[in-house]
This record gives sequence, C-alpha cells and structure tokens, in this order.
Amino acid sequence: MRRALALSIDREAVARVLYGGHGVVARGLLPDWMFGLGAHVQGWGHDPVQARALLEAAGWTLGPDGLRQRNGELLRLRLVAAFPNLAAVAPFPELLQQMLRAVGIALEIVAVDDSALYSQRFLEPGAGDLFVELAGNTNLDPTFLLYNLFHSQTPWRGYRHMAAGAALDRALDAARASADAAQRLDAVRRAHRIVIDEALAAIPILLVPQFVLSRPGVRLTMSEHRDWIDYGAALLPNGAR
Repeated sequence: MRRALALSIDREAVARVLYGGHGVVARGLLPDWMFGLGAHVQGWGHDPVQARALLEAAGWTLGPDGLRQRNGELLRLRLVAAFPNLAAVAPFPELLQQMLRAVGIALEIVAVDDSALYSQRFLEPGAGDLFVELAGNTNLDPTFLLYNLFHSQTPWRGYRHMAAGAALDRALDAARASADAAQRLDAVRRAHRIVIDEALAAIPILLVPQFVLSRPGVRLTMSEHRDWIDYGAALLPNGAR
C-alpha cells in the first residue's frame, strides 16, 4: 500500500503548482547537499500503472464507481493536514486527493489549522492514515529529524507510532554514539535509506525554499549549520543582532 501511494504522486506536477514553481522534487527528507551526505537514497518516481498493479495484487479491485474495494470494504484513507498550518502546504491535499483517486483510492481530507489541535487530537492518538507536514532538519545534528520522527524512543510523543523499526534505531544510535564524522554520516545515510526506500515511513514530496525579505543592510546567515535556536538570526547595520 505504501509503495502504491508513493508511486501515485506526480511530484513534478506538485512542484509546478506549489511555491510558484520553485519546489524541487524530493527523493528523501534530507537533501543531498546537507551535511555533505551526497546522493544516497533512491526515492520514488511517478508510476500510476505500477501503483494500480500493486493494489490489484493486494486484492483491491476496482468497483463500478472507479474506487477500489476488498471483501466489501472501500479503500478510503484519512489525510490530516497540516503542520505547521494549512497555508504552508495548500493546495497539496486536494492535489493528492485527485492523484489517489486516479488509481482508485478515496481520500478524506481533515483540515486542521491549529498545530496544538493537530498534535493532540490527531497525531498523538494516530487518528489518521496520512499526515501532511512541512518540516526540516534545522539543527547541527544530522540525526535530528530522523531521530525525532522515526526512532522508537523519540521524545516527540506524537511520532512514536511512526517508528521505522529496529534497524533504523540501530543506525541512528550508532550515528549518535560515533565520534568519527565519516562513520556518523554513513550511519545517517543508512538510517535515511531505511526510512525512505525500505520502510516507507515517510513519502517525500518536495524540497521547498525559504523566502526571506529584509531591509537593505540587514545580513542573514541562514543555513543548516546554525542551531535552530539561532536560526535566521539577523545582523543589523549598526552591529546589533
């Protein structure tokens, strides 16, 4: 089912519609340039024919209304959108609904524009099949995003039911324990491949830019090499921060 979902999404079309066409099709959650990771995940392309074949093989057959059923049950998924807010991802939920409909999957969209309600009412109890989020590894630690979203011992309670398995835990634990930079990044690459290519714990869609407007003379030093607490700190013309 997860492979079918991943293959149903036309990321090129989403990139044209969202963010004024500035979105870049994503293979993974961490871009190749970040921390010098390089190309290391395969990711998922757009292949609706293969998606339909996978659903058929799983016993989900098309009904007269173009939606799939198995043993009298309609293939309907609930999508909870979105974090940090709806404006950050709109109109992706509706685009996804159309793309899944094309392979026979019905998608119910639950729109939540309050991050606390999103977490408490839907994410923490797992009251959804899919969750749309705009997130990033805004931290010096290359394990930051992968650990907090997919490790079984994540301190972020709402993500504990998204754990990607023991192999992922071992890879991230090894990355955090290693004092050798090369070994640490190799373990991060291994963990990232597990999340994307093996467990499909997440389905990446786009890498999106962050647009920043500033007055003349204001210097911004935004990059993943700044800790998130100081992320986007500005230096004013008079030297003040």
